[in-house]
Amino acid sequence: MHLHYADLHDDEITNGVTSPLRTVVDCMRTSAAPSALAVVEDALRTGRVSIDDVRTKVQALRGPGSTRARQILGWVDLRAESPLESALRGILLEAGITRFQPQFPVYDGEHRVARADLGDPTTRVVLEAEGFLWHGQREQLSRDAQRYDDMVALGYRVLRFTSDHLADRPAWVLETVRRTLAVAGS
Repeated sequence: MHLHYADLHDDEITNGVTSPLRTVVDCMRTSAAPSALAVVEDALRTGRVSIDDVRTKVQALRGPGSTRARQILGWVDLRAESPLESALRGILLEAGITRFQPQFPVYDGEHRVARADLGDPTTRVVLEAEGFLWHGQREQLSRDAQRYDDMVALGYRVLRFTSDHLADRPAWVLETVRRTLAVAGS
């Protein structure tokens, strides 16, 4: 936990805590890119804040962290469907890797066989951010295994990263993606 101190207006505090909008913007100013992107995209996806309110608040910022918040705002993609996916994209974007599209559709001819967390149509590299709870049921694990096998059979290179990888080994995640892109011919 990192404590941050700031002067707050009455409209930024509800029941003794900062409002969702203030919390999101503070995270955008002070948190590492993967965490900041995960926070803002999750808050947008769940309706805790609106993109217009975030944009207005961030555009008005001055001082420490304002440039960082504007950078994070520029990375927001409303297609993101999970905090892990957003964190993975944040690791890549911070390193200048901008080629991956959220919710990337994978087709076998006209038939969609999968929708990957992130994908690059040029290199056919697909990235999945895996949560432990999601694979807790046999049926879900079986469905995902078939989905990954289908993507590989269509010529995609599929990389799967867990929340532990994203939190504890971001440099390894980044290096693995870079090596895979190099092999795939980017």
